Amino acid sequence: MEVQDELSAHQQALAQLGVDCRIEISARSRAVAISVAPGGLVTVRVPEQISPQNLVEIVQRRMRWLARSVADQTLLTPDHPVKQMVGGESYAVFGHNHRLLPVEWSKHPVVVRGRQLEVVQATPDTMAATLIHWYQARGQDWLGRQAPQLAHRLGVPLPKINVGDLRAQWGRCHAGELIQFHWALFQLPVRLIELVLAHELVHLIEAGHGKGFQRLLTRLIPDHMERSQALAEAGSRTWMGDVVPPK
Repeated sequence: MEVQDELSAHQQALAQLGVDCRIEISARSRAVAISVAPGGLVTVRVPEQISPQNLVEIVQRRMRWLARSVADQTLLTPDHPVKQMVGGESYAVFGHNHRLLPVEWSKHPVVVRGRQLEVVQATPDTMAATLIHWYQARGQDWLGRQAPQLAHRLGVPLPKINVGDLRAQWGRCHAGELIQFHWALFQLPVRLIELVLAHELVHLIEAGHGKGFQRLLTRLIPDHMERSQALAEAGSRTWMGDVVPPK
């Protein structure tokens, strides 16, 4: 069966249960993994070759948990700010708020000076792009220092790591060859960034979110449940790059 046909068959099968979700077919997954994002978006990661009937049976057994999780996460509907790129606006860097200060000229596009974030004056879109590029560089630098330590503790070789725009995901692991992180993550406190980094590193060993995954994540981040809740709350209010459109 073609991947698109397989996706359609799974989607139709789960629709009979009243489950509106995004389905991902994964060659690496050994078990069905269900996750619920802030706002209530359900993602079901499905191993290749699993039948729609088996998928329905598995999801049906988790319907009580799923309904509760959707209800909880719906309370965390994203409320991402839209920025104007004007002086005095607040921008977080590793959990610390800084006030934007547009400047006419600087040797560097972005400069942190105390609690001020100096950015060369331009159109809102250009200033936003400048800041996003700066967050990417700061994130790449932080990961370059922190990721090897966590990978060593986990006993895994460190894959290539990059920072970009992952839309609705904080991190993504690609078959042990690449780990990606969202640039917006580096607005959050370090303890939450550490959680996402550990989460993706554990995926190098465990594709799903079962007992093996939870055991390894607990080894790296003992309070990961508490941090996950904090991430859901803080992440739903994080700036994702949107600016007020020109009039």
